[in-house]
Amino acid sequence: MVTVTVMSRKTCGSCARVIAQIEPLVRGQNAQFQVEDVDTDPNLAMEFGDRVPVILVNDEEIACWEIDDDELLEAIAEAE
Repeated sequence: MVTVTVMSRKTCGSCARVIAQIEPLVRGQNAQFQVEDVDTDPNLAMEFGDRVPVILVNDEEIACWEIDDDELLEAIAEAE
């Protein structure tokens, strides 16, 4: 199963917007959707810093800050 992860933080307004945008698309593709708060892990905080939201498909970064719906759907299809 394909997993789409949004690297996020609680204080990030753009993160909330991207999550609301892509969660229905991901679930519509029968993919797993998860959100990781980078502030809960010092290693994640160091790796991603202020560069959130970051979208990963099967742990591969495909976008940062913004993503087009078609781009996301294509990445999910390629990962299957």
